[in-house]
Amino acid sequence: MVNDNISIDISDEYIGSLVKSCLTDEIVKEKNIGKDIENSLNNKIAMIVVGTPSDSKKICKQLEDYINQNGDKVARIAHLNSVKKRLKKDKELLKKFYLVKNETEKRADMLVGLIKDNKFAKDMIGYAYSLKDRISVGLTEGVIIIMETLNITNVTTTKVCNGAVLTCSCGTEKSKLKVTSQDFSFIGDDCVATIKDIKVENIGHFGKCLIRKGEPCKNFISLTKWENFSENSLINDANILISCCIIKTKCSGKITIEDSNSKSYAN
Repeated sequence: MVNDNISIDISDEYIGSLVKSCLTDEIVKEKNIGKDIENSLNNKIAMIVVGTPSDSKKICKQLEDYINQNGDKVARIAHLNSVKKRLKKDKELLKKFYLVKNETEKRADMLVGLIKDNKFAKDMIGYAYSLKDRISVGLTEGVIIIMETLNITNVTTTKVCNGAVLTCSCGTEKSKLKVTSQDFSFIGDDCVATIKDIKVENIGHFGKCLIRKGEPCKNFISLTKWENFSENSLINDANILISCCIIKTKCSGKITIEDSNSKSYAN
């Protein structure tokens, strides 16, 4: 029987990597160790909402909420419980694992993960953890929204995943997105979509076309390119899709994302 009680405190290196993985909510197949470490720097996380970026208590509380929400997806229960034990003792422990930069009146950028001297601490990655853990070392980027000056509903977008529901302004039926552009970056059990998911096999068909007098969409659907995608987050050198993305068809239709099949925020 596995003993899920750990008597010693879990390491800072583990906690920093855990909070990074919980924020991205991308269950990696392999840990980003060594030369692959830089791949983790492009991951975008959900937004942190505060009154001011200097409100460390509120930021730490939101980071802790993400650990409570996603921790069991990436960490062994024994290790997760040990992290929660330390957080219970020190409510601002997570302060050492994030860095606020590029602050403006409405928002600020944030790095989350292993940080030392305002940059990624590569010398901190040499720790051991159970093979049952699925956390990844590195840094991830986030956005702090300052609620006193900006309405969050105006800026919130989510990443798009396999199974997202698509609609066309000229179609009579909905379709579901099929992601084939990559098979290693996930949110939950679903692959994250990119601008390379643009073929008919990815987009599907939309029943009958109102422009073509009710003819089947599958007989002539012709796509252009994804628009309004993320400028900052890439997978395999391809920009990820976000919930405000659209495709214009060559017969004057507009394909939009009704349901992104993701609760992971991106901007």
